[in-house]
Amino acid sequence: MTTTRAAAAAMICLASLGLAGAAMAQEAACPAPMEKPATVRPIVPAAPPPPPACVNVDRGTHTCKKPVIAAYEKQQDAYSQQIRAYNDQSRAYVNQLNAWMRSVGDYQECEIDALNRGVQIINARN
Repeated sequence: MTTTRAAAAAMICLASLGLAGAAMAQEAACPAPMEKPATVRPIVPAAPPPPPACVNVDRGTHTCKKPVIAAYEKQQDAYSQQIRAYNDQSRAYVNQLNAWMRSVGDYQECEIDALNRGVQIINARN
């Protein structure tokens, strides 16, 4: 934040001296940052399926028949797949946001460097 204010103050100083155009005309334009990615937050999966009444979660045992346990395991597998998909989508979205932030930061640094070079030109003339 302080660097941005310093850069803005330098630009105001250049403009007030009537030198901004001359100093900045020598600079190539900074490449614009990439566009902000679309907001595509993945949907959080619903709660995991509750265990059947024949499962004793505290002891890690059950008295269920094989078809009941098989159905529960199938539900658990489906839930695990939803969690993996959510994690993959979240990671991809975060990677897009990080790439965008890097491009914004690069643009900011380029603009500040250009302003600082303008100040150096002024100081060299004095």
